[in-house]
Amino acid sequence: DSQFFISVGKDLALKEGDKLQLKMKVKADSEMKGVGTQTHGAPGAYMHWACAGNVDFTTEWKEFDSGVQTMASNQAGMYTIAFNLSKGIHNTVYFDDIQVIVTRAE
Repeated sequence: DSQFFISVGKDLALKEGDKLQLKMKVKADSEMKGVGTQTHGAPGAYMHWACAGNVDFTTEWKEFDSGVQTMASNQAGMYTIAFNLSKGIHNTVYFDDIQVIVTRAE
């Protein structure tokens, strides 16, 4: 029931074959493992269940790097990454130094 969105803006929507990499620092007040990310058009406009892998939150700052993800045909048009933060617990999560790196297909 709780999502956090990172949007690069509709004018930078990704196409099939484009590459996406997400780097950031994360932590939470309580440990939370396996937070999934989804591919969205606009925030809340679900497209695909997978985007930048799963994020593990601990009580200490931790570096997250999704690695390079290649956009498939069912992800074309995405410009928002959704984080599914509802894990059945009350928690506060923190994001810092967020980098969304897009490499256009040739």
